[in-house]
Amino acid sequence: MYSDNKYLGAIFMVHFQSIIVLTGPMLFFYVRGILNDDHKLYKKDWIHFIPSILYLINTSRYLFYSFDYKLSFAEKVIKSRMVMLEFDPILFSGNIAYILRSLLAIGYTTACVL
Repeated sequence: MYSDNKYLGAIFMVHFQSIIVLTGPMLFFYVRGILNDDHKLYKKDWIHFIPSILYLINTSRYLFYSFDYKLSFAEKVIKSRMVMLEFDPILFSGNIAYILRSLLAIGYTTACVL
């Protein structure tokens, strides 16, 4: 989060974490479809959506806060970037969320290369 605009921060800071986590599986499905010339999703492919569902559950409390609360949270983040990790998670902390997101991206990138 490098913007000093609190409105953009309130909208983009936490809301899209579960969608961002889907970039790895979507890349994997794309590469698999291109290499195998088969664009079907199989029953076992649902497992790739579990991290995104977990992230959605983890951020769900924040999603239902008022916009005024999100603006004040964004102001705190602008003053100190470390506050961004304290978005009131449910399942795992903000530190774990960002580490897992990086590990998932590395894992899916590696799987695509192999």
